[in-house]
Amino acid sequence: MRARLLAPRRLDPHRAYTAVLVPAFERGRLAGLGEPVGDDVDGLAEAWAPEDVAVRLPVYYRWSFRTGAGGDFEQLARRLTAFSAGPDVGVRELDVRTPDPALPPASNRPLPIQGALVSPAARPGTWSSPARATFQEKLAALLNAPADALATENAPRIVAPPLWGSWLAAQDRLTVLTGDEDQMPPQPLWFHELNGDPRLRVAAGLGAEIVRRQDQQLMAAA
Repeated sequence: MRARLLAPRRLDPHRAYTAVLVPAFERGRLAGLGEPVGDDVDGLAEAWAPEDVAVRLPVYYRWSFRTGAGGDFEQLARRLTAFSAGPDVGVRELDVRTPDPALPPASNRPLPIQGALVSPAARPGTWSSPARATFQEKLAALLNAPADALATENAPRIVAPPLWGSWLAAQDRLTVLTGDEDQMPPQPLWFHELNGDPRLRVAAGLGAEIVRRQDQQLMAAA
């Protein structure tokens, strides 16, 4: 087991210190000293108060060190200088004219797709192409084909592109968002928005590929 210890205390340069690792809560202090821990002891009660002048604590670990000249993380951070990032930083164009042999173009012009880190000046692009409605209708038919086949007696099984997040959302069909005010938003909304937008499907596919390639390392880290 590994842990990182953080202390908010500001240290002076060129000074010797002794650090001790002790419990921060009263229940841990009593348990560390071998004293009974009753049910009446608040689990969030601190092991000592700022005004305490004497307190008995178990010491789990101790070490000594000495500070050098000034140059801590705060000082390094203050040396950083900011610069203005243009609105195109973190934004790419996605060609969606030929997304799949079974699908029509999602748009005749590239769609802007944002990465995880984008410029504060970036503006999310809109998907306002007239081809959107036709594309999403055909996409839903393609993605819903396996569920349709399972619901039809003696129908052959079908393999189609994935519905991302289907297990988490407990959904096996994509509902197209028409934008009609009378349409009841399908639930969960994020699932249908994710799978109906080619830009979001690209991001989900890349994430799934990373998991497939590094599944053993991810499980070991977890």
